[in-house]
Amino acid sequence: MSTVSPLWSLYRAPLAHRPVDIVNTNHYHYSNFLRLFEPSMSEHCERTRHAIGSYSDEAQLLISSVRIWSNATRQKESVQHMLEPIFATYGANSALAYLDECMCLIATSAVRPIDVRCIRCEWVSDDELQFVKTVRYMQLEKMGEARQMSVSIVQPRLARVFCETAGHLALDLLQANLSLFRLHNLTTAEAHKIARIELSLIHI
Repeated sequence: MSTVSPLWSLYRAPLAHRPVDIVNTNHYHYSNFLRLFEPSMSEHCERTRHAIGSYSDEAQLLISSVRIWSNATRQKESVQHMLEPIFATYGANSALAYLDECMCLIATSAVRPIDVRCIRCEWVSDDELQFVKTVRYMQLEKMGEARQMSVSIVQPRLARVFCETAGHLALDLLQANLSLFRLHNLTTAEAHKIARIELSLIHI
């Protein structure tokens, strides 16, 4: 059975149901920075330890949104028009602006090329997972852990700003009942075991 995120069907909505003006002039000036993203096509993407189907719906929403943002900006399409229907489906309209701000910060201040997969890729990159975990730690009000996680993505001098923005995103997602407390589609015992391992790795 395929583990591709069901959000792909929303992203590929018929043109008749998508806004006519999809050109996003607000993001043109990021085109020079998009070399920091390394998009992988699904048929060639490197297999990782993380299958997207093993993550919760909330985590898949965030991962898919990152991929759509990267693709829309690269194609000079409107990020808002591509993502707004998806966030509206989950009742999280207000979170979109903070996701956009987080991605703009990554695009302009990444410490290295960032592995963002295509929307249909069945495997989650380490960088995509780092972003999800940063937002998750902000939901858990663990600012220290979030900053440690974020410096693998953005420059250390911007870690505080990035985490503050991720914190607003985290809060808006929570207000829409989109919790990242349970990151995996696992039993409670398995999830707790993974959480203990993750916390132990952070403090090594």
